[in-house]
Order: sequence, then structure tokens, then C-alpha cells
Amino acid sequence: ATCDWGDASDTLKREAQFPISLITKATRIRIEEAEASVKLDKNTILNYIRGKKTNLSATPPDDDPEYAIINDAVASTFSRAYATLQAACQNKDNDVWTTTIKSMSKNTKTDAMNFDFRAGKGWDDLTDEKAGELMRHLPLYIEELRIDNSSHGTLLIDG
Repeated sequence: ATCDWGDASDTLKREAQFPISLITKATRIRIEEAEASVKLDKNTILNYIRGKKTNLSATPPDDDPEYAIINDAVASTFSRAYATLQAACQNKDNDVWTTTIKSMSKNTKTDAMNFDFRAGKGWDDLTDEKAGELMRHLPLYIEELRIDNSSHGTLLIDG
């Protein structure tokens, strides 16, 4: 966030206040399955997402390619958060890690990503294998990547 001035530790402190279970859940969002207090509101939102603005109250289909665009945008934004990446790294279920980094790779934000792998900074469970996977799944559009205090050597470069 702009308020963090590009400092990953500030970002991590801010993100740590957000419940990790909600962040993790957001990485698997499916807008078409969302609940609305009024059914008509859900129809309106989904039809608007689909670009079908002539009859917003019509019942939308269960599946539409436009839903995936929104799902990927939301999920990848949450997946890119340092707290999310660290929680996925620490999770004993490797599928959580894989899902998170694959989602992160779809992110289109262009701002920098800064990683501080110093012991005690949340990355203690990052194995050499996961470090390589992390590098291979970085979003394509980041303008700057900074890696500090890594013990993973060329794996981060070769990623």
C-alpha cells in the first residue's frame, strides 16, 4: 500500500491485523457463488459483470467467462499479500501453497514486491523448493523485485 512506502515490514505489520482465515478464503473467491441479502441485487451485480446491462434483473447463468476475470483479480490481489504468502508457506497442506502462488501469478499490479527472508520475519518455513516456486510464480507485471537476507542463493535467481 502507498502508506507503507515500499517497506515490506510495514506492509506485513498492517496485514497481520487482518484475519488470515479470511485472506485465505478470499484467494478462492467465486463471485458467482456469493450471497446477497436480496436476490435481485445478486442478479444485478452478476449481469453487470457480464456486460448484460439491458435486463439487469434477469437470472444470470451459473458460469460465465467474465466471472473468472473478477475472481482472478480479487484472488490474486489477496494472494499477493505478504501475510497470505507467509500463511500459505507455513500451512502443512502443500495445496494451499500451490493455489496461493498460482493465484498470485495472475496479479496485474505493477508496484514493487519486497521480500525480507531474515529469520523470524515469517519466512522460516520457506524451503528451497518453495523459494523456487515463489520466483517462478511472481506476477509478470511487477516493476521491481527486492530480495533481502535470503539463504536460498541462486534458486531465487534461477527460479
